Amino acid sequence: MRPALASLALACGLVTSPWAQPAPLRVAILADDAMPESLQGCLAVLGSAEGVEVCEISGAAIREGGLREIDVLILPGGSGSAQCQALGKFGRGNVLTRVAGGMGAIGICAGGYAMIQGAGKVPLVNASLLDGEHWARGVAMLRVRPAAEGAAPFEMQYWNGPLWSPASTEDLPPFTTLATFVDDIHEGDAPEGLVPGTPAIVAAPYRHGRVVLFSPHPEMTPGCGHLLESAVRWASRGRRAAEPPITWDEVFGNSE
Repeated sequence: MRPALASLALACGLVTSPWAQPAPLRVAILADDAMPESLQGCLAVLGSAEGVEVCEISGAAIREGGLREIDVLILPGGSGSAQCQALGKFGRGNVLTRVAGGMGAIGICAGGYAMIQGAGKVPLVNASLLDGEHWARGVAMLRVRPAAEGAAPFEMQYWNGPLWSPASTEDLPPFTTLATFVDDIHEGDAPEGLVPGTPAIVAAPYRHGRVVLFSPHPEMTPGCGHLLESAVRWASRGRRAAEPPITWDEVFGNSE
């Protein structure tokens, strides 16, 4: 092919340049009021992931439209109420708009408190708190069991994470439980026996976007960083068909 024709073919997409590189997956982590261990854990896991560009972002930047070029937003561990306050009304609205349009969202612990139904929250997932009064349940390594046939339980770092139950928002689908807690934790006056069997990891669509929430911390658990990376890649893919239902293998099946 002559040089002029080759250039025209490339411009029209008729051939693929051997030097073309796929666009990186752009991930932003809300840094306002983030727990340092969680923020640094997310940065470390995703900073070493192939084809991923990760950065910190502030609530002020989100209010000003800073999510326009972002593929996945993470709300890490810290304080869910402080994260929502940092976003403000307009920032929360911008997150909802971007996820509705196809951006992915990940909530970890505090982010899992922030991204459910309730006044002043970012209501992406059709869930509510099972026991919001006793949020300070404690810090421990707890076993979780994947919702996959034959899957064995494994430990994850728990740090006062949310306990979810289904909500009844009519225009949102129910969430899918990807893993449940095996062990109990009930420090202080928290009731005993409430944690086992409750969701530890959930996923749901939101309009054209995808959301994954972790109650425990994959980024702070040795050997579990791949769960965060897999969740980010799954959430980045945008709209999915209503069927089949979301499964553990769909979200995490390619993780190692």
